[in-house]
Amino acid sequence: MTASSDILYLVEDGVATLTLNRVHNANALSVEFAEQLRHVVEMAATDPQVNVLVLNANGKNFCAGAELTPAVLNVNIEDFLNDTCKPLLLALAEMDKPVISVVNGNAAGIGAAIALAADLCVMADDAQLYFAFSDISLVPDGGCSWQLVNQLGSKRAFAIIAEAQRLDAMECLHLGLCNKVAPAAELHSRARHWAGKLASRAPLSLRLGKQALRAAQGNSLAESISIEATLQRQCQLSEDFREALTAFGEKRKPVFNGC
Repeated sequence: MTASSDILYLVEDGVATLTLNRVHNANALSVEFAEQLRHVVEMAATDPQVNVLVLNANGKNFCAGAELTPAVLNVNIEDFLNDTCKPLLLALAEMDKPVISVVNGNAAGIGAAIALAADLCVMADDAQLYFAFSDISLVPDGGCSWQLVNQLGSKRAFAIIAEAQRLDAMECLHLGLCNKVAPAAELHSRARHWAGKLASRAPLSLRLGKQALRAAQGNSLAESISIEATLQRQCQLSEDFREALTAFGEKRKPVFNGC
């Protein structure tokens, strides 16, 4: 299925693949493009046939960041970030289903923010996250400051943004900014294989597991234990848990339906 000429969208075997296809402009974000992306992400989030979302890109680069032309001086960038980019990034970050970003070439500026907003990330061995902000006299946006400081600590995060660092795939793997590195020629097939494995697992477990992790970021240990207990009760009462118990007794693989 084609969502638009700039966005390709396909659902197969529980995996939705959203492909950035604005190749002529290195998949850079314009207002219209970002709004189209958000629409497709929200469509995947509510589709009962989708268990996992894969976000990848055609062309040489994942996303070159925001579209930079002389006309950008006439745009209120605060409104663009709050009204257009923020809903897209939150749609990715807060989706109940697992999201895998698949990074080829450069993910620069807000393109890096999009890659980091996913739950999981696979990078080509020649890919980079490029935090270009200080190179063009801007500050981190799209949640990059939050992502970096929470994952790496303030000193490492500030060095990255102050120096406009380009982090190659192996460094991202070492820092925990991505999960896997694949040869560029095998990037999409390996990501699709991983997504297929996740899509076959218990959807309710993955959704509520994400919820538990999000809650843990802002809660104490005691609060997290209680939240986990509540979520575990939901799992215990589900059809999928009953199916898992039955399958265990019958020595077969369970067949989950997400309920």
